[in-house]
Amino acid sequence: LDRTPCRVYLAAAQPSARTPICMENQGASEFQSLQAGQADPQAVRALVGLPAGAPVAVAMSGGVDSSAVAGLLVEAGYRVFGLTARLYDVAASAHRPGSCCAPDDARDARNVAHHLAIRHYVLDERATFLAEVVQPFVDAWQRAETPNPCVQCNRSLKFDKLLGAALDLGAQALATGHYARLLPDGHGGHTLHRARDPAKDQAYFLYPLLPHSARALRFPLGDLTKPQVRAHAARLGLPTASKQESMDVCFVGGQRPQDWLQPRMAVAP
Repeated sequence: LDRTPCRVYLAAAQPSARTPICMENQGASEFQSLQAGQADPQAVRALVGLPAGAPVAVAMSGGVDSSAVAGLLVEAGYRVFGLTARLYDVAASAHRPGSCCAPDDARDARNVAHHLAIRHYVLDERATFLAEVVQPFVDAWQRAETPNPCVQCNRSLKFDKLLGAALDLGAQALATGHYARLLPDGHGGHTLHRARDPAKDQAYFLYPLLPHSARALRFPLGDLTKPQVRAHAARLGLPTASKQESMDVCFVGGQRPQDWLQPRMAVAP
């Protein structure tokens, strides 16, 4: 990883052939109406790069961001369906508002899909999540490292399992609620750019994104701020418009990380 402020690297088949993917965030916005909270199907189609009527899947976590993406794509005339991954189980006593990808979030995603009159599928990925995200998180702490499980979750779940399911179900692309931008590089590929809102930019943990996956992914919120996204969600009448956002390690379930880790490690943290 290059530590300069604006550059990370897109994972490639050969580590020696890394492709730069995060460039300077520059240039005037071309999506002023969307940024003003107004409906603009043409601008959304420009962001997605597919004609109206194309089938597009949305990775729906149950939060306001992915809900707004689904609503904007429906409004733009796409044939949208939602995909939600069930990743883990948390005791009811541990549930709290603002958790990410909790079991109750699937219900919120379903309610949004019902509101938008789109199909919604729930994929049981608990075994994959345990093996590829949770256990590596524990193992990393055991080695005195500080892991970021969201990076591995994006790599293994969202940009692998969900993307594969979306394509298998006939989608031409998978859209997510990430705050980042994928732009053509002029050579048939894409570069990953920071979001226009530096406070919400998520490009930094999308660096493992593979070039072949990038071609089928869309990040429609990359030119919007969080308040603008909430404004669209409210305008569209989405039930998650005022939902609290998540800022935690989702599967810890409200515990202190050290309390969650202790019974899972050979040495107390």
